[in-house]
Amino acid sequence: MKVWIDICHTPQYNFFKPVIEELARRGHEVYVTVLDRGKTPKIVAKELEGLEHVNVEVIGKHKMTKWSAIWDANLMRVCKLIHWARGKKLDVAISTNIFTPLVGGLFGMKSYSFGDDPQVWDFHPKGWLSTKAYQTLYEWTMDSKQPKHTEVLRCLKEWAYLNPRTFVPKVEVLEKYGVKPKEYMFLREVSVGTINYAGQASGAILGIKDMIPTDMRVLFSLEEKKRRDEYPADWILLQEPIEDIHSLIYYSAGLVSSGDSMAREAALLGVPSYYLGIRYSMPANAAASKVASLQNQKTMGFEEWIENLGFQNSNFKLESKPKKEITKNTESTVADSNLQDLASQSACMQASRQLDNQVPATDADAHHLSDSSQKNVICDNSQKNVSSDDTSKNGHADDRVRRLTEKQRELREHIDGEFIDINAYMLELVEGKQ
Repeated sequence: MKVWIDICHTPQYNFFKPVIEELARRGHEVYVTVLDRGKTPKIVAKELEGLEHVNVEVIGKHKMTKWSAIWDANLMRVCKLIHWARGKKLDVAISTNIFTPLVGGLFGMKSYSFGDDPQVWDFHPKGWLSTKAYQTLYEWTMDSKQPKHTEVLRCLKEWAYLNPRTFVPKVEVLEKYGVKPKEYMFLREVSVGTINYAGQASGAILGIKDMIPTDMRVLFSLEEKKRRDEYPADWILLQEPIEDIHSLIYYSAGLVSSGDSMAREAALLGVPSYYLGIRYSMPANAAASKVASLQNQKTMGFEEWIENLGFQNSNFKLESKPKKEITKNTESTVADSNLQDLASQSACMQASRQLDNQVPATDADAHHLSDSSQKNVICDNSQKNVSSDDTSKNGHADDRVRRLTEKQRELREHIDGEFIDINAYMLELVEGKQ
């Protein structure tokens, strides 16, 4: 079977990536067309490079201006896609845009469109032109009646690549940036030169930069790199393509974004997130707020959000709650193991430093405390044998990390119970089993 998947920006690629890989593994010929927008072509090329049965081609360009969005990325691109598809005899096409239903109708192929925003201009045209249109909204919350041409799926599109069966966080990616789990924030500033962000002022993160606690490390994702000097110099600027960006988000203490896609991603990863943009009424954002932890300027002031998280002096405020029996999945097992190893290593290093600085009272004491054997004893019993203020603080930090991670895991298990397996659904749809 020949399957065409069209991608216009990175969140769309993330949504389809598990399906692309699985279709290729099953022997289907997969054609991936990519709009030249930002770093998306490089990310797609890098991650799909060498994958058998996958053909990637860049078609059209977006120059990150509103005029280019209309002319280059839409009107000119659809003409190029029609020319590209001619003679390929494609069987089925899937995307989140109107191009595949339009081109698919011209060449007699089945086309399925996915979306998460009934407020966009092409919502109804996609429904009319597609073989079937779907909205990953969790539930229909619009004032208007749900149209017959569109089916609502009980999930959000980000769950396709962030569910526990697909995504397993890797704590080792933090080493590159010198940060530790739950001891840094992740900030994202998007460019507003697109149709999606029409009407939104630029520099939303600039407006809250002075409210970020100075003792909190920051990983900073900035689309317009030329504006780097406008932001605090000690923020760690991330360079695309970012290796395992979702692990960086997963282990953060909180995420703030002027774009809604990454804000939803953080919420579905169980991370407290705050959306600084203007798309408050978007149903997908409302769904993320309902099933996870996503706030915006309409639901809560940013200062209150920061205060509720208790970032000042790294004293996080957590509600104590009785432990309950939880069936661990792969993600939680790996994450817990990583954090336990991190806590153990930290305690051992602290104990060793204390031992090196300790002055024995007698020669017998000196003999008793010498060599690595005694250090091993202290490492194995660090909570009992080490009583310095630093070790106490370290132990408190480790306990805080474990409690935050437990709360995070519980939230993700709750979300997994609420959502359908969107990847399995799309595979059955493409192969004609739905």
